[in-house]
Amino acid sequence: YLSIPSNASLQIGASDCEFVAWVYLTSDAHRRIFSKTWAGEYFLGYRTDTDTFSWRLWINGAEKNADSGVVSLNAWHFVDVYFNSSGQESGIALDGGAFTTTATGGSTVATGTEQFVIGTIHQANDEFWDGRIAGVGLWKRLLTTAERAYLYDSGTTPRQPIGPYGVNKVGSVQSTTAPPGTLLL
Repeated sequence: YLSIPSNASLQIGASDCEFVAWVYLTSDAHRRIFSKTWAGEYFLGYRTDTDTFSWRLWINGAEKNADSGVVSLNAWHFVDVYFNSSGQESGIALDGGAFTTTATGGSTVATGTEQFVIGTIHQANDEFWDGRIAGVGLWKRLLTTAERAYLYDSGTTPRQPIGPYGVNKVGSVQSTTAPPGTLLL
């Protein structure tokens, strides 16, 4: 798994944000795609009770979640999640489909000092992703319809997120000429 120390770029707070990832799940077990704390900030994971991906945020001390449609094992899926601070809603879309949204009842996601991890959950370290994760991206803004379509590309193949970014070693993100509000992991 990949671990990055907590920093302002990875905290949502009162900012709009959007994450995307291409994921391939090989077993039906409770897993995390990425996480910023066990309970108290946010995570994207797989739920075995519903066979869906679940996007969870903590706002005003309460957990808010939106779940995707049913997920097939042994296939690539494009997952897109967002938080709209001013609209007080969050949403999740699977494979370029429509967003399932939920009202958050607040405009600020809790922040903390936990590390950001891809492929597990920080505190327990027992929910390792069983499969592949590619092209994880974070934007501190909401993407346009055209940007989402580009990233999904009709599901033909996992695409590189927008911009020349990548992880060059654990905990170090390199970036050149980044569009405002973009961080790629």
